[in-house]
Amino acid sequence: MAKITRRTIMKSIPTYGLAAVVPATAAAMDSPDRQLLALGVEFEARWSAERAVYEAEKGQDTHESDERCNAAARQTREVVELMTGHTAKTLAGYRLLARAYVWCRGENPDQPMAVSLDGPYDTTDKAIRSNLINSLLGHI
Repeated sequence: MAKITRRTIMKSIPTYGLAAVVPATAAAMDSPDRQLLALGVEFEARWSAERAVYEAEKGQDTHESDERCNAAARQTREVVELMTGHTAKTLAGYRLLARAYVWCRGENPDQPMAVSLDGPYDTTDKAIRSNLINSLLGHI
């Protein structure tokens, strides 16, 4: 059985343009979330680059390939860690934090998160969390 890692999950997600949810406009710079949204622009760029690395490394099962994938993920994680110091005040800020959460879980940002109460570890709080993330990202 193959080991499930962030790398194997990311390699299974097709690479196509991410729909940017972070407006890089003058209006965003007047937002109470302007610092968070500025980090969001960097986050989206790094996540896109990370996904491109994972796509390029598909089928490569070498230490060097793992290192390239891990380095790309570290670049994205640096920005996500900075985002944790900000509290969202606008819907755009909440959407950005929802996307960061999806990144942390290694999920496909273009697909809804599973909402299930069927498994032994599927609890109501997890279903509500998934529903909240899906709602913020427009998947519902």
